[in-house]
Amino acid sequence: MDNVDPGGDQADDRALLHAPPHPQAWQDRLIGLEASRPYWSAMDLDAYQRGALRTAAPRDKKNELLHLVLGLVGESGEVAEKFKKWVRDLDSDESRIDRADIAKELGDVLWYVAVLADYLDLSLNDIAATNLAKLASRQGRGVLGGSGDNR
Repeated sequence: MDNVDPGGDQADDRALLHAPPHPQAWQDRLIGLEASRPYWSAMDLDAYQRGALRTAAPRDKKNELLHLVLGLVGESGEVAEKFKKWVRDLDSDESRIDRADIAKELGDVLWYVAVLADYLDLSLNDIAATNLAKLASRQGRGVLGGSGDNR
């Protein structure tokens, strides 16, 4: 099964590239949505996922699942490495964080998350909405802190 949507929705992809850079701008874009809709239902991470798949290897490539999992771990490690050097070399001075460099690494993490999710037939929109709903539930029950998946 080919996991790349060659047609894709290019308008959605272009809109994603020109998304507002600030959270307030996102809120401004959401005006007009039904007030009863949960705030996490307006996401369209699936457009990003479709775009990421354009550069992904085919699902049937040997060891592709393992490649994706190890790639995600490796790229996450690169984010941690950047911060390790920030602590070691820059005395944890937040004004000296190279945000552009961190953004590149986070983009790589996001790519692996998107492609791995697709490999497992999971939608990024669904993952994100489920995660925010879980956190909202925990917050409502006063159990955001602590440990364990089933709080």
